[in-house]
Amino acid sequence: MKKTILFSLLILALGCQTALAQEIRGKIVNEQGKSMRFVNCVLRNTADGSYIASAVTNAEGEFSLQSTARDCTLSLRMLGFVSKKMECEAGNLGTILLRRETKPSDEEEDGMNFPPVVMNRDTMTYHIDHKPMEGRKRPALFIKDSTLVYNIDQIPFKKTFANAKELVKALPSVVSPDGSSLKVVGAKVTTLIVTGLFENPDSLNDVLKSLPAEKVKRVIVEYGDGPTEDWPFAAGATLNVILKRR
Repeated sequence: MKKTILFSLLILALGCQTALAQEIRGKIVNEQGKSMRFVNCVLRNTADGSYIASAVTNAEGEFSLQSTARDCTLSLRMLGFVSKKMECEAGNLGTILLRRETKPSDEEEDGMNFPPVVMNRDTMTYHIDHKPMEGRKRPALFIKDSTLVYNIDQIPFKKTFANAKELVKALPSVVSPDGSSLKVVGAKVTTLIVTGLFENPDSLNDVLKSLPAEKVKRVIVEYGDGPTEDWPFAAGATLNVILKRR
């Protein structure tokens, strides 16, 4: 009898917690007032920093997240733009502005050879205005339809990484909610692939952890079909880590 009562109370408590989940939504625009697609939105509990939810903005620059925590911290990330963190509560956050990263000086740019970002609809390209590029270089990030391609050698990371997994986790499109597995922002299910191995073992997270960061050539994030027209990339995604041949 006691077990039945305790079980009923547990179910009731879980139901109440679910009922208390509230929506946090908003819209992201750039400095020209244009909607920004594929901005990565990660929600964490302000009290302990624990992961709550994540999403990517749709074609209209809109995002929607569900949270049961009263005080949350929202992180917004997009390669080529200044990341933003803001404390928030449930409700409509309105229009949020993301600014481009400041263009580096000539001396800094010579050291890292990283052009500023130009965004046009679904494509981000990088150009150097004051000097010609030597040869043809791939952009740090290329977006086409529902696919994002990160060319690792063109990204000026501000720190070094202990292994390939830490590098992949540092990309704006990737989070690690439990500190172990890798998850694509906004995807309910993430399929991890490592291209360049003779065989793909079950524990690819461990494989990436055993490889040096310099081994990663490219990372491709591809979103699958979603449940609604407004949120076409919410169901699942593939995270493809491509390794260098040598």
